[in-house]
Amino acid sequence: SHDTISIVRQKWKKVAGLWDEAYDKSNFLNHNDGLAPRVSEIGLITGAVLHILPALEKAVQIMSSAQRSLRVMRVETDTGRRIVGIRFPVTHDAIERLMVNMSAVSSAREGLQSSFVDEHFCPISDKAMTWATTERKTMKSFFGTSASKPSSSTAPSKPKNPT
Repeated sequence: SHDTISIVRQKWKKVAGLWDEAYDKSNFLNHNDGLAPRVSEIGLITGAVLHILPALEKAVQIMSSAQRSLRVMRVETDTGRRIVGIRFPVTHDAIERLMVNMSAVSSAREGLQSSFVDEHFCPISDKAMTWATTERKTMKSFFGTSASKPSSSTAPSKPKNPT
């Protein structure tokens, strides 16, 4: 049994070669030979971020709408590590404004008995990484594909009209 890619590679060797060449040339951070890059650099804020969300929003409020959009993203690093966080622009301006806003948040919290603490950056624990990268069970994967198709014997019957 051949998969589609091997069939294309066998029948259209020249096309497959051109595709491989274009694919390799697009493996950069910037445009190369007129090809859009497949790799991008993004900034992620990870960890407990709900308490700093207003500071994040303030830091990007004067930026373009594309940069202003704070989105939750899951990324895979060059080493294959998967990380979840809030996408944040990697510009000097945005980071500087974030630091100013975080100083304001920190000084506003000074002297308060708070339920959260700003922690120093630390690596992600192996246990948390395993949990975040393990495929979750769904109804379909738990019961298997046969459970998704009701058989005629288990299908609900139409209610009878009392007359």
